[in-house]
Amino acid sequence: CCYQSLKEHGDGFGWTTASHFFTFLKGLMFFAVIALIGSGWSMVNDALMPKMKRLILFILVLQVLVNIATVVVEESPPGTEGWLAWRDLLHLADILCCCGILFPIVW
Repeated sequence: CCYQSLKEHGDGFGWTTASHFFTFLKGLMFFAVIALIGSGWSMVNDALMPKMKRLILFILVLQVLVNIATVVVEESPPGTEGWLAWRDLLHLADILCCCGILFPIVW
């Protein structure tokens, strides 16, 4: 199975890297789809005020940073000190970023 492959071919660093990249890409695409749906399928909508456009840009940058940090935390072993706290904090930040995009656009 998996252990036999590791025994014959060495570590799976390449697959781990690809897995983390696609996990990050999945989170980023999910957020982009939510933002597009919430803004009427246009990120730069003329109906949005300049203040709202700056807020969306700030939250998008924050979302990218949170996703990168999530990948880094998931790469570290679960037994490290504070792993659960960081994981939970980053998931909360991810949810807050999604709400930060949806609430101003909906109201």
